[in-house]
Amino acid sequence: MNHARVSAGANPGPACYRRGGPLAVTDCNVMLGKIQPAHFPSVFGPAADEPLDAEVVHEKFAALARKIATATAKAEPAPEEVAEGFLRIAVENMANAIKKISVQRGYDVTEYTLQCFGGAGGQHACDIADTLGMTRIFLHPYAGVLSAYGMGLADLRALREQAVEKRLGEEVMSELREALGRLEGEARAELESQQVDDDMTAILRRVHLRYEGTDSALIVEFGAPADVAGPSPPFASSSPKRAKKSSAIFFAVPSIRRAPTWASLPPTSALTV
Repeated sequence: MNHARVSAGANPGPACYRRGGPLAVTDCNVMLGKIQPAHFPSVFGPAADEPLDAEVVHEKFAALARKIATATAKAEPAPEEVAEGFLRIAVENMANAIKKISVQRGYDVTEYTLQCFGGAGGQHACDIADTLGMTRIFLHPYAGVLSAYGMGLADLRALREQAVEKRLGEEVMSELREALGRLEGEARAELESQQVDDDMTAILRRVHLRYEGTDSALIVEFGAPADVAGPSPPFASSSPKRAKKSSAIFFAVPSIRRAPTWASLPPTSALTV
């Protein structure tokens, strides 16, 4: 018995998806009538043109019931009983995950509202709330597509990095510019493969510098050496007595991101260390 996400990206997915998958929690809900194939579009199977398969779910649970009876030398349970048992285990596991970040930290979950999201969230919300002693559930009409909605709003980013172990100075600037140019080209190519136009991208260049003999890097804008390690470098106040030491390891990280066209959002940057 496996736990599978109710998601178009789950492959092969639960048994009911008609792609040869194993029994999953989704199948438990099909077996118990919580998911009714008649109310789902015919987008399953190898050609994505078939409905959910309730028959194969019943067959697999019936076979599992016979296997349980053989292993325990007891009366064969009904397929629905087997599905209900696995579903109770799944609910307990989800409830325990919530307890770890609430009850075990001193919070009384009975005073809170359970927020539900995800394609399968609505199938389990009431059972989880009952298990936790919660009396309120917040279920947004679009809760099932929250992840897809978030992916649509998120910037597309391509991050590239390279270590250049050289002492900071004018003599290494050409090498750094060449490295940054190469990394920029790779990042642009990745975004272009996702159909992102150049006029929708922004380039961010940062270098991670460290003082000689230290392990911690300081992130600064890439530019002329005088701008990052001159008389008043941007990080000099953090260690004024060591500001004259200019030995550094460069981590050149250009970041190209896709600017969202559906909302006016402030530009953001992400760095990989």
